[in-house]
Amino acid sequence: MIGMRSFLAPMAVLLCAETAWPQLRVSYGAITGTVQDARGGRVPSASVTARDPTRGIERTATTDPAGEYLLPVLPPGTYEMEFEAPGFAKLGVRPVEVRVGDTVVVDAPLAITAHKETLTVSTTSPLIEAQRVQQANAIETRDIENLPMNQRNYLNLALLAPGVVETKSQTDATDFRIPSTPASGLGFAGSNGRGNVFAVDGFGYNGSVGNVRPSVPQISVQEFQVNRNSYSAEYGGGFGGAINVVTRSGTNASARKRIRLSTPSFTRSAGRFRNRRSRVHPGAIGR
Repeated sequence: MIGMRSFLAPMAVLLCAETAWPQLRVSYGAITGTVQDARGGRVPSASVTARDPTRGIERTATTDPAGEYLLPVLPPGTYEMEFEAPGFAKLGVRPVEVRVGDTVVVDAPLAITAHKETLTVSTTSPLIEAQRVQQANAIETRDIENLPMNQRNYLNLALLAPGVVETKSQTDATDFRIPSTPASGLGFAGSNGRGNVFAVDGFGYNGSVGNVRPSVPQISVQEFQVNRNSYSAEYGGGFGGAINVVTRSGTNASARKRIRLSTPSFTRSAGRFRNRRSRVHPGAIGR
């Protein structure tokens, strides 16, 4: 009996690790591409490095015989890339922006040289990602920091994506129906907001009735991805949308943030109908 338990325990750990891997992977991005020479020939065994100096992240890979490479499981952020091969000048590509759930394609044409040279080129993020089949939108850091939102609920920004509507107003307070249990408040393609999947850093945050459990505050969110349709099975668990949230991480530079919560006076003023303290003159008492 003891031997059977000692055998089942490692097997359970392996099964849990295998099922948790796809959930963790969706919270990252990837960079892929092809390294070739000036004539279009593939360059095998080239060294590829992606580096984020602000957070001290560095990933390396080597091209295969077809000159292709893949850097998976990259935390979302801005990277600087370097391509090296014997007989070719070193090529630097920056900045390369990787968002959550994205696979960025960076092809590197290397120039033949007899001296040690370094060429640096600038790149921009493509408008269309050919490596992805699902319909998805990214709510980035600048959106979360600059766009106004009610009650500091960053998930309300998902309403900016096409086809996403607010569902909390479906049950009107003026009718006599029984109040429904809380939902996520986001409807995808006509859904009622209970079939969505929410993940924070790869771990599910769904409630028992299709709602969203309290999670991280707005200031801790780096970005999130709104998958609306045709997403892969690794997101699984729902028939609506899949929202993938990534939290902030530390950097090598010191930073300080101050948050001031206030309500402008013009939004809370009741005007002339505001209840004012009645003034009673001493001489008016008893008259």
